[in-house]
Amino acid sequence: MKNEIIEIIKSQQYLGIDLPFELPEASSLISAEFYFIVLNNNPEKENGSTPKQTIAGYFFKNKRWCCKKLTGKYSVEESFKDITKK
Repeated sequence: MKNEIIEIIKSQQYLGIDLPFELPEASSLISAEFYFIVLNNNPEKENGSTPKQTIAGYFFKNKRWCCKKLTGKYSVEESFKDITKK
């Protein structure tokens, strides 16, 4: 993934995109952090789910955040443990 990040940045520089940082060295990319920002707005339908409830169905193996339906496949939590904590 480190090399992919560097290649993406090189491509953006080639396209003339003004980036607020310099091209990193592969050795400086120690680990990646991911942040998920989810708007908790109201569903359009009476029995619908909010975006936060929908994403909870993919992230967690239990019905956290009042989600109404869990994913039929493996959840993110099953593969990576609790992603809401460091």
